[in-house]
Amino acid sequence: MKPSIIGKRIKMLREERELSQKEFAEFLNIPQPTLSTYENDRVVPTLDAIISIAQKCTVSLDWLCGISTRHSISTLGDVTDIYYQLLETAEIGFDMEISGDEDNIATHTVHRDHNNYKYNIPFFSMLCRVQKTFHEFVMKNMSKDYYMLAKERDCSYYDAIPLSKSFDLTA
Repeated sequence: MKPSIIGKRIKMLREERELSQKEFAEFLNIPQPTLSTYENDRVVPTLDAIISIAQKCTVSLDWLCGISTRHSISTLGDVTDIYYQLLETAEIGFDMEISGDEDNIATHTVHRDHNNYKYNIPFFSMLCRVQKTFHEFVMKNMSKDYYMLAKERDCSYYDAIPLSKSFDLTA
């Protein structure tokens, strides 16, 4: 665990949400002076605090502690990684079809075959929830705060569904 990284990443999470220290401390259910000591590397959060922050902000412990560098989609490389991971997942039947005609269309298919792909139905349900939530936010039928809570709720719910690779890439 890298103390200077944790403080920087906690501050990054707060700034991404465009919250003051007071607002973010309330969200995390900690005192604002405690948050300040974390962000300024004067105190390293306890393990319980780190776990709580990771859960509430829907980031991995690896990212928060500086072990991993990815926590959000910030480059096209992140999107590329997501597509590879979807295609490599054993429990989801996910395909892409690319049309090279004038329209340059990319189609994504989620197979309904739940016998061979046990998480396709939950994956499809998740896609529907994400699309509906995003649409409601974009159409101004949902506040930013509620949208962020809905995202957090959905991510937490689907975090309970583990995935594995369809083949061993280490061999």
